[in-house]
Amino acid sequence: DNDAFARLVEQSGVGWTVPMNRPREMARVIARMDQDRDALANAARRARRFAAEHTLEKTFERRVDHMMAARLSPTAAATPIASTTG
Repeated sequence: DNDAFARLVEQSGVGWTVPMNRPREMARVIARMDQDRDALANAARRARRFAAEHTLEKTFERRVDHMMAARLSPTAAATPIASTTG
């Protein structure tokens, strides 16, 4: 199981996760998606938006900006990199 990925999915609202080797739970999640197409469509829209906001280039640029700010100001290093998952 990937706790970091599960947390990312939960925080961004882009879908659902199921622990490994849990086929019945996977079947329940799939059935729920089939029954609630609006929730599925909303998650898909959030996933597209999240992907567009977190391209390699954009993420790299944010990290470089953060490192440059940290170089200029020791307190900036303690400030988290801005997230755009909202």
